[in-house]
Amino acid sequence: MIDDPETRKRLRAACEEQEKRFHGSVEASLEEWFRSRNITWQKPHLTEAPILLAVFSNRKMPYAKESVWLSVGYIILALEERSLSTVTYTPPYPEDLRNLFNAPEECMLETILPIGYSADPRSKEERRPFQSFIYRNVMSQ
Repeated sequence: MIDDPETRKRLRAACEEQEKRFHGSVEASLEEWFRSRNITWQKPHLTEAPILLAVFSNRKMPYAKESVWLSVGYIILALEERSLSTVTYTPPYPEDLRNLFNAPEECMLETILPIGYSADPRSKEERRPFQSFIYRNVMSQ
């Protein structure tokens, strides 16, 4: 958990440097998708949220990534039950940030969860009806 403002500031600077590099290398179609959703290299949520939760997996454990992401889902549900908000944010090159967290070699940063009360006045994006991506009793021949 990261609640120290100076540590969050250093983390944001490191993540934004990665994001600049990533955004400068994407294909035109992805760049347009980012632009249509107002997604930039800037990550103010890393300093604006009162708490950041850095979530790591242990590469030596079987199914580490899958287990961690299931846990992240439960964390998000628990936060929403308490009227808190978050978004999963994974830096483009998470391996480069391990030293910032002083994490052991076997640990892989999976995501950073900025936790707080939502400042976004927009409602959530409408989700596709689940029937549109569920196929029942269908097998390829």
